[in-house]
Amino acid sequence: MRAHSCNWDKLRGHCERSVGCGRSLAPLSWDGVRRRPASIQRVLVEILQSRRVHRMIPRYVVIVLALAPITSAAYADCESEAGKARENILASGPFHYRSRQWNKNFDRLQVGMIEPNKAEHIIESTQDGERGPEEIYIDTQSWKNDGFGWLPPLGSRWSHQFRVPESPGQAVKAKCLGEVEVEAKTLIGYEVEADITPHKFLEKIFVDPNTRLTVRYERTGDGPEAINVVNTYRYDDSIKIEPPQIDLAGRKAKSLQAFQLAVDSTDAKCRQEVIETIDHGQATLPFRYEMAGYFWSGVSGMHGTFVPPSSVHNAVDGVPYHGGGSETVVIGNQAWNRLAGQEWVRTSNPSPMAGAVSASWSGVLFLPGYIGLTHHVEGATCLGEVEKDHGRYRLYEYDVYLDSEAARKLVSKRRMYVDTGTGLPVLFEDLGYRGQVVRRETRTYDKDITIEPPTVGPALPGQSAP
Repeated sequence: MRAHSCNWDKLRGHCERSVGCGRSLAPLSWDGVRRRPASIQRVLVEILQSRRVHRMIPRYVVIVLALAPITSAAYADCESEAGKARENILASGPFHYRSRQWNKNFDRLQVGMIEPNKAEHIIESTQDGERGPEEIYIDTQSWKNDGFGWLPPLGSRWSHQFRVPESPGQAVKAKCLGEVEVEAKTLIGYEVEADITPHKFLEKIFVDPNTRLTVRYERTGDGPEAINVVNTYRYDDSIKIEPPQIDLAGRKAKSLQAFQLAVDSTDAKCRQEVIETIDHGQATLPFRYEMAGYFWSGVSGMHGTFVPPSSVHNAVDGVPYHGGGSETVVIGNQAWNRLAGQEWVRTSNPSPMAGAVSASWSGVLFLPGYIGLTHHVEGATCLGEVEKDHGRYRLYEYDVYLDSEAARKLVSKRRMYVDTGTGLPVLFEDLGYRGQVVRRETRTYDKDITIEPPTVGPALPGQSAP
């Protein structure tokens, strides 16, 4: 690193003409001196220029005297310079970034731009091959664009997590790398061993020698759970991130058009077979059902009974605060519910999520059609007969879409197992993005199942009696 001007060729010639210098400091290479921090360069240059010292002091003494006093200074100097390079990412104005983050569980790539500590626009985000939404964060609000258009803003607490270095941990060891080649560019590098709870990381920070701007940051963790990062930065004072324009009607129209295009490209006969089989399962016989897997925070499943055409008694399994222990009964156009440990009351909101603090924003996506919203089928594949758990079934895979005010959206890829003897679906599996089963519904059909209105408790203050 060139921290002050120095005619290195002239200085090398001066030293090599000195016998003492040539003998005493042969192990101290000139390239090595040039790679040291500014404070250390000054010390070594003074030593290399001094003929009298070289003649009087044996070589090993000169080396010890040169290096011993500066060991702690070297560390402090490098640590300080590395820290400044780290901090300068958010102190040098708006910038574009490309960020890769990964560990044994995921691999994510993000491209975007940042107005430091004010706003961020994530233009592209891909995790494990699956494209994520475009996102904008400004102050305390955030917006998402899933490809159909921007959604209304949400209140949000956010940070530039991983796209810039996290709050520094305790630096264990720092090293100045000097000028290094990184992807065909000459940069000034720093290396820091740091504790960032709960892991230890090796950080590398690279600075453009001409602009003195930090252009690259890397960190590598000490184990498979640690999140590794490689970021590159390009500074641009013209960046200004503004709230997006929102057009809900346009969103809905685009989503319906995309759905119809997908339907037109699928196997029409197989899709119709899937739809008729689902309807047959919900119109022929009453059944008991059990669902297990991910629904929303604090909820591990549901169970209940269904009687055609539209009566259901559903119970939620999980933590009471998140809706666990609550029950809902729907018979025709009447509905009742009760929270865990409380009395039954009439309700105009028959959703199983009514008592779930954490589920109002997404839980409905995971409910079956006979409890939640109407399902729309797309992308059906008829896979023939298979054997599973000592039974023989017809297997189908299809995509499930749900309607909201803003769009018709894909919410799940689903498998349906149909008993070859009865023609009734007995098992449904929702698949995650890696093809793993994330939710499972099993059914047992029984013509004797009935659902009766519950006994309603006394009216609460301010509540009219049924």
